[in-house]
Amino acid sequence: LISAPECPTGYLINPGSISGKGQLGYHKNMGSMDDCLQLCEAEEYCCSFEYSDSKKRCYLNVDCHPTKGSYKDYKFCMKETGKLMFCIEKVSKC
Repeated sequence: LISAPECPTGYLINPGSISGKGQLGYHKNMGSMDDCLQLCEAEEYCCSFEYSDSKKRCYLNVDCHPTKGSYKDYKFCMKETGKLMFCIEKVSKC
């Protein structure tokens, strides 16, 4: 059994999930976690993403932290600097 990769550089694995179809939407037929990473990087408010290697789906989120337990084989990756940056720039609910 090949273990799925952890999160890319600059992101931390944070076991869990966020309900729904991704706060910033989701994408099907992704080639890899790296494709998901690129989508999150291109989205100004993306602080985390969830990627499934078996389903090849990518969910993009504004929230940095999961609100529920892990779902199937989805990996929840959050930006290392996301929470702090988001608070400073957006003065959101911190």
